[in-house]
Amino acid sequence: MQYQVRPQQCHIIPGLTIPLKKGFKTEWFWQDWHENQTDFVDFMKENYPPRFTYQDFGPELKMEFFNASWFADVIAASGAK
Repeated sequence: MQYQVRPQQCHIIPGLTIPLKKGFKTEWFWQDWHENQTDFVDFMKENYPPRFTYQDFGPELKMEFFNASWFADVIAASGAK
């Protein structure tokens, strides 16, 4: 079966990542950490208390630099409707 993507079927979904991972490595931080990749596990051990979870990052997500107008401009410039 062959799929055809029509323009009206495309979606733009802005994603937010928790910024307090200090830009460490990739946006796949959670996955890499939970797959026990050594550098991610070591980073967490060095920077956060034992038993710290990804959900514990939540209170630090302040959205102070979020700019909805910027997202709107990007979407408008893409031609999306």
